[in-house]
Amino acid sequence: MGHPKKILASFLLILSFSSYFSPTSSADCSLLYATLCRARLPAHTQAPLVSYDGADSIYIFGGARWYLSGWEVYSNEILKYTISTDSIALVAHLPKGLYLGTVTADGLGNYFYFGGAAPNMEDSKSVYKFDSNTGQVTEVAIIRHDLQYSASFLYNSSVSYIQAGNLFQNGVIRFDHATNTWTRLTDLPTKFRTAAAFWDKNAERAYIFGQGNAAVNPPYDHVVYSPGPDIGAISNLQIPDDFVQMMSATNDEREGFIVGGFHPTDSIYWYQLPFDVGEYCPVAGLPGGGDVLFSRTGAAFVPKMRRVYVFGGGSQNLTSYLDKTHDEIWYIDV
Repeated sequence: MGHPKKILASFLLILSFSSYFSPTSSADCSLLYATLCRARLPAHTQAPLVSYDGADSIYIFGGARWYLSGWEVYSNEILKYTISTDSIALVAHLPKGLYLGTVTADGLGNYFYFGGAAPNMEDSKSVYKFDSNTGQVTEVAIIRHDLQYSASFLYNSSVSYIQAGNLFQNGVIRFDHATNTWTRLTDLPTKFRTAAAFWDKNAERAYIFGQGNAAVNPPYDHVVYSPGPDIGAISNLQIPDDFVQMMSATNDEREGFIVGGFHPTDSIYWYQLPFDVGEYCPVAGLPGGGDVLFSRTGAAFVPKMRRVYVFGGGSQNLTSYLDKTHDEIWYIDV
């Protein structure tokens, strides 16, 4: 028989590996809490795009302020939320107000804003590069497609992918950061009018989901897309397939979170990429619940703190259709 201390050490090592490589139990999200931050957005904003810088900051791009009029409806602001000080500041401006675009970050301080809608029902086909080190915003490309409600992910520090959404439906674009050039790739096997994606860096594939084409009723299809061979396939992922409104998705290499846009209205969705396992997690403190749907928000996962930050958004009563726009910032410890 082995030495008791060695047996105990081996058992603890096995237990540790088992905990790391096995799906998290449902008890871990039986009830989560959204804590209201002291800082607020400078205006009530729907559909801001947010991106975590990997350190202490989350950047917020544009969004809609429906209670205003004319050119002021769509925000051109780039804001910086500092996690450690719970503070927010204006750091730059986009050339025009934008809403419904999509953003990727190269990990080197550069952020790329693709497409979106501009005031007076104008579509934006521009790609804007924001350098967070200098504060400069530059138009670096024009893409001849309408990119609204699109999904996107960073493949590596030099390449981003943009998929589907609204009039782009099932399209895929590869964008090269070094040359600022784009390529239209093979279409996805299904269409999305609102799209989001989890990028699985380890498996090198994207899990794309959202609302299907307007002529299609739920359940909506999911697509697994592999950039290497440029192949997308419909797959039955354990991700919601009955979205009602625009959602926000955020993930790291192992976990993804979806905030807003689905039933149950009082929950977020927690997805574990390596295992294709997911569950609804009730959250106390967010605007949604019952007949009130919370959606059109911006969410950013901060892995080192195990927090999901939520910025602004809209809440709508599904019976009266009364809508409220939010300026609050929350965090959810997960």
